[in-house]
Amino acid sequence: MIHFVLALASLIAAVEPALAHAPIEGIGVFYNGMLHLLFVPSQLLAVTALGLLLGQHAPQHSRCGWFAFVAAFWFGLAAGYWVGQGVPQAIFLVLALIAGLMVAFEWAFGLVFIVALATVVGVGIGLDSTPDGALHREMSLALAGTAVGGVLLLSCVGGLASCFTRPWQRIGIRAAGSWTAATAGIVLMLVWVGPKVAG
Repeated sequence: MIHFVLALASLIAAVEPALAHAPIEGIGVFYNGMLHLLFVPSQLLAVTALGLLLGQHAPQHSRCGWFAFVAAFWFGLAAGYWVGQGVPQAIFLVLALIAGLMVAFEWAFGLVFIVALATVVGVGIGLDSTPDGALHREMSLALAGTAVGGVLLLSCVGGLASCFTRPWQRIGIRAAGSWTAATAGIVLMLVWVGPKVAG
């Protein structure tokens, strides 16, 4: 398992931000937007870890956390459309690390913390999801697809995690959280050490 985590971390570290919005030919702008989060590993890690966290603490904190993410995500998409502000990918890795550790140790830190975490993840991903160099019509379609795809991804991960209520199943959710946190942590170390090694 450690080899899988290391390989995944190396793959994520090798992905350049410029490739984050590369379209898949033949499926259309809207569906490219829907699949956007699946092709930005740091964002995928952050949403997956948040989904596991919300599902783990369902239904006490999941409803408010889900709504907070959706509202913040859509606000970030709208703001990104007008401002076009990118977000450093390391921020998503830090958020994935925090959420993954919370899942691994079954920490909740209360409703306010989970809502705040969901809000930060949502706004950050929304701001960073604006397609590069797209026309306004194409950008609108892509962001509409991203708005749908991001909510579906969080809902599927969180819904699946909430179904695992037996003790041995909850261990599996904690393990998934620990893998997410480990992957994010390894990539953060590679990002931090990389320039020093190259120099």
